[in-house]
Amino acid sequence: MFLLNNSCFTKPKRLSGIFGIIHICISLIFPAMIQAAEIITDRPDQTESSSAVGYGVTQIEFGWMQTFERTGPLEARLNEFPQALVRIGLKSGFELRIGWDGYAFMNPSSALGDSFHGSGDASIGAKIDLWKEDGPTPQAALLIDVTLPIGRDSFTSNRVDPSALISLSNELSEIFSLGCNLGVTSSSAIETSGKTETSVSGLYTIALGAGLTETYGAFLEIFGEKRFDQDEAPLHSLDGGLTALFSKDIQLDIAAGFGLSSGAPDWFITSGLSIRLQK
Repeated sequence: MFLLNNSCFTKPKRLSGIFGIIHICISLIFPAMIQAAEIITDRPDQTESSSAVGYGVTQIEFGWMQTFERTGPLEARLNEFPQALVRIGLKSGFELRIGWDGYAFMNPSSALGDSFHGSGDASIGAKIDLWKEDGPTPQAALLIDVTLPIGRDSFTSNRVDPSALISLSNELSEIFSLGCNLGVTSSSAIETSGKTETSVSGLYTIALGAGLTETYGAFLEIFGEKRFDQDEAPLHSLDGGLTALFSKDIQLDIAAGFGLSSGAPDWFITSGLSIRLQK
């Protein structure tokens, strides 16, 4: 996601107290992690940021997500952790990206069988800066990656699936910023017959960020995808969330959303932490 330094919401007193306690703990653990530029993350929203981490920077982003889906009387709840992404700046404007879905726990309704769990797939890719923002021309970056089918049977695609997208962003004012992703992705799944099927989809995200303080940020986003190879309706979802900077190198986030169309998850919630390390 693009940087959200500030918040457009009144700061809840209870939430501020929790953030304050975490702030003190993190400051004691990482007292020297203060740099000139603030961390820019690719979470918790679906919109990837339009800038690579700097040369010599290693940025670690991870979190937990719970997704709930209901189809008629059947329902399922999926928990995933740590959904890790490691971003390594190999040179200016170029980063290596290594991701792992993490460990997944599926809790279906009794009609669908018992709960099951296992490791998910990994991914490897790169982000390449294309050009900087210049007036109405947005800043742009290209992201490419492939999945690595290392997960358990229930949580693996069983194939190497490539994807590519363009990330664009504009600073609209001192408070608001806009981010957008457009891309194509392939995804594979093991059918009940045991055969692996691959589909190709177009995807989009549009995220509006807002900020009023140097610590708290907020965003509202719509995103979705459309499968090209099947006559299915597009999937659309809406989410929003808050971010909190504990230093220029540490960000805590929380977000939640829900599906706008049939086939999309009924609702989901996520929370995570991002840490930037520099030489």
